[in-house]
Parts: sequence; C-alpha cells; structure tokens
Amino acid sequence: MSVQSRAETPLAEVAEVWPRDGHIRVVGDVHGHPDPASTRWLLVLALRDHDTRLRYPLETGSAARFDATVPLADFVPADPAARAAEVKWDLYLAPEDTADLGTAHWLRVGRQLDDIRGKKKIMVFPVQYVRTDDGTALAVQPFYTIKDNLSVECAPHPSESSGQATP
Repeated sequence: MSVQSRAETPLAEVAEVWPRDGHIRVVGDVHGHPDPASTRWLLVLALRDHDTRLRYPLETGSAARFDATVPLADFVPADPAARAAEVKWDLYLAPEDTADLGTAHWLRVGRQLDDIRGKKKIMVFPVQYVRTDDGTALAVQPFYTIKDNLSVECAPHPSESSGQATP
C-alpha cells in the first residue's frame, strides 16, 4: 500500500512520543479527515478487555496537529484486581460527536505513513514507574503493536515481588 493511499483513509499519525517526567506526551497529525482542524477531538484511552474509557479534550491547530499529555497515574486501573496483572491501553482520537459510538468510529493512534514496518520489535520507549495510594508499584511503558499502533502497558513492577526497592 502506498503512502498516498494510506493517507486517504483517516488516521491519527504519531509524530513524537515523549515518556518522561511522570507523563506520556503524544504529538501527531490527523490525516484523511474532511475537516480535521474544525472538528473537536478527544484522546480516548481504551483499556483492553474492559469497558473502561478515559477521555481528554484536545486542541488542534489549523493543520490538525494534536498534542496530548497524560499523567502516568491515569494509566493505573481503578480496579485493584486489574493492577495485579499486566494491562494495556489502546489510544484513539475520536471526534467529540462520536465519543459514545465506540472504537469503530474513532481513529487509532499509530504510525503508518513512514516506511518502517514492525515497530514493535524496533522501537522501545523508556519505562516509567508510578506508585499507587495502596503502595503498589507499577511500570508504565508506551509500545507499538504488531499493526504499528500506539498502546501503553501498565504492569506490576518486577522488584515488588523480589522485595527490592522501587524507583
């Protein structure tokens, strides 16, 4: 598939991912949407295999650039049972008027327009750590999926079970 034909299908193309200072920042552009600059967009975090959705209003410029910053604590599931296992959040851009319609109506945040395939095995982002109110330490790390979409993993910190101090 050529870059041009991929751009004709609406998508939320990642330009930069900044995992640091207790946040994950994602910057990108909306491509293939008929009027991206005048659409009110939301960043939606969808917890896989759960009904949990978190929404963040976005400001887009005239060129439909989006810039979203999410605190690490927001990636910690509210359900203490879910914190005991590895969970994954998928990132979407949703026009505000489709926010209740579900993922089929949203743009999956990813990186499709470059010539790099298989980013899951190539691009590794730094891990950051967060401690919950109940003292649970979790590792939070963005990653690319096998389809070159951006997701975030939140998992128990390995040193918790070994008794070592966590950062």
